[in-house]
Amino acid sequence: MNIKNYDNISLYVGLIIGSMTTIIVISFFIVVDLKSIEYHIKLLSYPFIAGSAVIALFQFKQNTIKHKKDESWNKKHLAFEKISSYIKELEELRLEIDKILVKSQVIKNDNGNIISFTDRRRTQEPLTHEEVHSWVCKNYKVSTTTDMCSMTEEGVIIVRNMLSIINIYELIAIGIKNDILDRELVKEALEHVIVKNYEFFSLYIKHRRDNHSDETLATEWELLHKDFTNI
Repeated sequence: MNIKNYDNISLYVGLIIGSMTTIIVISFFIVVDLKSIEYHIKLLSYPFIAGSAVIALFQFKQNTIKHKKDESWNKKHLAFEKISSYIKELEELRLEIDKILVKSQVIKNDNGNIISFTDRRRTQEPLTHEEVHSWVCKNYKVSTTTDMCSMTEEGVIIVRNMLSIINIYELIAIGIKNDILDRELVKEALEHVIVKNYEFFSLYIKHRRDNHSDETLATEWELLHKDFTNI
C-alpha cells in the first residue's frame, strides 16, 4: 500500500469517527438526565481517544514508509554520486601512471611493443611486486630479492597512485559494509571492475601486507570481492 492510500484511509477513518461521535453526543444530550451528563461526557471521551489512536497509527505508518523510501533514495543517490566521483578519480590516477610508464618505456607486450599501465591491467594477469620494483626502483635487477628499494621520483608517484587506487576500492567496500552506499547499485555499476581489479592487484596487495607492514591493506575490498564472486 502506498503513501497516497494511507492518506485516503486516514481521512476516511477520521470522517467516520467524527460523524459517529457527533451523532452519539447529540443523542446522549437529548435522552439523558442532565445530572448524569458528566458521567456520559467521560464515557463519550473514549471514542475520541480511540479515534485519535487509530489516526495516529495510520500517520505513523505513513511517516515510516515515507522515511524508508527517503532513506533508500538518499542511499542510492549518494552511491551514484560517489561512484561517479570514484570513477573520475581512478581514471586520473591511472592516466598519471600511464604517462610515466609510457615515457619510461618499461612495459612491453609479447610483441615487444611499449604499452601503458592500463594496457597491462587489461591483460588480467596479476601484477607482481617484481614488476612494480622494475618500474619504480633505481638500478633494479629482476633477480633481486630485496623487498625495499631506492625509488626514482617517478617511482614514488607510481606507488602512491597505485595505493590510492587500492584505497578507493577499499572505501567503496567500507561504504557498503556500513550501509552508507547502496550495495545493489554499486554492484550493478562496478561489479566487474571491483572483481577484476582486485584480482589484478591481489599479488601486489599480498606482498605489501607481508613485506611492507600493510597488514590491513584492502581487507574490506577482499571481502567484497569474495561477496561478489560467491567465494
